[in-house]
Amino acid sequence: MKLHLILTALLILTLNAFSQITFEPGYFVNQKNDTVQCFIKNMDWKNNPDKFQYKIGENGAIKIATTNDTKEFHINNHSKYESHKVNIDRSTDNIEELGISNEPQYSEETLFLKLLVAGKVKLYAYEDRNLNRYFISTSTTKVEQLIYKRYLLQGKISYNKKFKQQLFTLLNDPQIDRKDIINLDYERKDLIKLINQYNGNGESTPKDRSNRKSKIWISLKGGISFSNITMRNKNFSSSYEHNNSLGYRFGAASELPLPFNNNKWAIIVEPTLRFMDSKLEVDQELNHIKYNSLEVPIGIRHYFYVGEKKSIFLNAMYIFDMPLNSNILINRFNNVNNINVNVNTVSNFAVGAGFLLGKCSAEARYGINRQLTGDYMTWDTDYNELSIIIGLKLF
Repeated sequence: MKLHLILTALLILTLNAFSQITFEPGYFVNQKNDTVQCFIKNMDWKNNPDKFQYKIGENGAIKIATTNDTKEFHINNHSKYESHKVNIDRSTDNIEELGISNEPQYSEETLFLKLLVAGKVKLYAYEDRNLNRYFISTSTTKVEQLIYKRYLLQGKISYNKKFKQQLFTLLNDPQIDRKDIINLDYERKDLIKLINQYNGNGESTPKDRSNRKSKIWISLKGGISFSNITMRNKNFSSSYEHNNSLGYRFGAASELPLPFNNNKWAIIVEPTLRFMDSKLEVDQELNHIKYNSLEVPIGIRHYFYVGEKKSIFLNAMYIFDMPLNSNILINRFNNVNNINVNVNTVSNFAVGAGFLLGKCSAEARYGINRQLTGDYMTWDTDYNELSIIIGLKLF
């Protein structure tokens, strides 16, 4: 049995599943002000998109629309984006790269701005990697950036908070307490709260999912492992190869979905107790490897949704391993010069692929080249492992 066969098959299946992601109902408005009902590929964008894919009808051909031919687009029960030509300041907010000018360095661009609040005053957001900008418009004013900029003044960080003066001017209403603006931070939730307060019972606002809290998922895990172990000594020619040694594993996993891209990305931590005992007879010698450990994989997982409560996933992990009551014995049948080697592992990487069906999951995970004899200069022990892991999500 070759350890990589199952993993390779699952990887191929996962890549094929990517094309099966469903498009969701929505609409867009073109430059002729025609509203086109369609199905839009919902990427739950973390960064504002510059284009989107859509289909006219569920079985229609996939087309692409951009800021040049679209005024707005909206996925039902999700975010709405509007295309606007705006002046945007892309000055860095990286402390090590701050400049000395307190004035925005504008460039004119046509962008898809995410609508955060609708009504008589509209609030928009634009995010591009580490760049976060907010924009505002009223029934009588065009879309303009709310100005907030960090800069260096005599070697210290200073702040241009002109956005507060802009809000004083635009939200000139007795119902807005000036202290609310004075104490306002240039943060999404604070700006949304203020504009909603000003709008009162205005128009409905598309859902803003960027500030949603992620719920940690907890699962029980169990499985079996097939290990290939090659043990060599640099001082003599003997080598020992254990193929497909059977082991067992039991543990739990915590998974934190990241609040973008429809929760397709998650951070995973999976402490696991694992047990393996393998014996091999070679040239009148018995090579006995007893390897038990507590391993703690930490990594990232990506889901591909293929249907309701069905998904396929890929993950990559870095594994910390702590041996428990483990050793390697080389027992010569003539009872001369028996060798006892302590197991001391070196952390390694692993990759995996699997599927989730409701609360149940199955995964094939391949651990790459873990050293079992890290404390020894003369011993070289390569450990590669394919694990078949079954999981049950508790909550």
